[in-house]
Amino acid sequence: PDLAVEIVSESDHGEAEWALKHERYQASGIGEVVRFDPDDEARPIRVWDRVDDELLERSPESGDLRECQTLGLWWAVVPSAYGPMLRLSRDPRGTDLVPTPGEDRLRLTEALGEERKARAQAEHQQLVEQHARSSAEEALLSAERERAGARAEIAQLRADLAKARGAG
Repeated sequence: PDLAVEIVSESDHGEAEWALKHERYQASGIGEVVRFDPDDEARPIRVWDRVDDELLERSPESGDLRECQTLGLWWAVVPSAYGPMLRLSRDPRGTDLVPTPGEDRLRLTEALGEERKARAQAEHQQLVEQHARSSAEEALLSAERERAGARAEIAQLRADLAKARGAG
């Protein structure tokens, strides 16, 4: 295995439990171990790397302490409703968090909602334009009918006038 992430809980909070787990990680050949203790405000994150076949802890003062070399990301401790939470970030400052599956679903749902809204607005605009074209076409047809009616009336009047002149 390349990476192990250990989240400390009430049942394994002690150093004796950690020493046993550390031995197991050492024997497994794992390349990087991250231990997150949400209750440790001073050092919530501790990291071990495999160097010359031995897991060695990174210095707490190291600028690389929060780098996850295995994933090419950075660890970030962020507040949540449940207390401090360990998250992955695309940047060392922890401002560009990798979304959780729930955040991904929400973002996708919002994106689909925006897409649907944009599609509905486009369809509405098309209907408005179709209505405007239909109204314009109807107005042209109506005007043409009026002109045709007027031409027919003029023709009838001319015919009536010609009859009246021929009779008189």
